Amino acid sequence: MVLKMKTVVVVELMELEALGDPLKKEVSRIHKKIDAVSKELKPLGVVVQKKEKKYRDVLDLFNEKSKEKVQLINRLVEVRRTLLVESTK
Repeated sequence: MVLKMKTVVVVELMELEALGDPLKKEVSRIHKKIDAVSKELKPLGVVVQKKEKKYRDVLDLFNEKSKEKVQLINRLVEVRRTLLVESTK
């Protein structure tokens, strides 16, 4: 994707050579801003990926504990039934 963008930029710059100098300067300034924003986005993307992984890990742990809770509740219901049946005998 980056290679594609660079190719497009090169083609656009070549086309702009035919245009006036003030327009070229404006386009150059805009490209520099785009590059600066891209550099800022890279570390943010890394942070997002780390947080997503952490979130997935915590979610997995939550789901595991929820299943364990359901199993314990089912076991408790079973034991209560058994006790109820035995107490009525």
